[in-house]
Amino acid sequence: MGPRSALLLLCFAASCQVTHLVDPAPEPSSHLETRRTWYVKGEVPRTEIVLRVFDDGRAVQDGAKRNWYSNGQMESERFQTDGRGYGTWRSWYPDGTLRSSVEIGDGRSLLPMTFWHENGREAASGFGIDGVREGAWVYRRADGSIERRGEFRHGLREGRWEFFDGAGRVVEERLYREGKRIETIRREEDGAASQ
Repeated sequence: MGPRSALLLLCFAASCQVTHLVDPAPEPSSHLETRRTWYVKGEVPRTEIVLRVFDDGRAVQDGAKRNWYSNGQMESERFQTDGRGYGTWRSWYPDGTLRSSVEIGDGRSLLPMTFWHENGREAASGFGIDGVREGAWVYRRADGSIERRGEFRHGLREGRWEFFDGAGRVVEERLYREGKRIETIRREEDGAASQ
């Protein structure tokens, strides 16, 4: 072996250091804990939340979070694990009438969202991605008549929105771009448009 070959072999040997794999640090241990607050101690609950509590002091929601009105009626119920929502999130009026139902999913799928007036009639409905409005939505008055309808993109109004009077006639159209109104067209009783 010549001096050049020996030098190459020495350089190769120096670069081939033995590396020991180090086991990753173990995850801190944790336990589930339910925490509650009360309006009146032991009688009327205010909140209840399931937390994953780690030995290092961190605590994150890992299950249901529920809130109640002072009359004992449930106000809302939401679910989370690993920092992400899941399941059906609901809220109620103080008399127990359903106020909202929102499906929370994988962050990509369009899922239904519905809201109601206190009288039980639908107030608004459409779709969302993890609770953010997306696509076509319809808003209704407490008597059931359509108040307005249009589209959302990433939670912002987009495109043409129609506004209706109580008789179901379009009285105004608004154009939106990225949530900002860029044009308004008002309709006269005979259907003629004015700006």
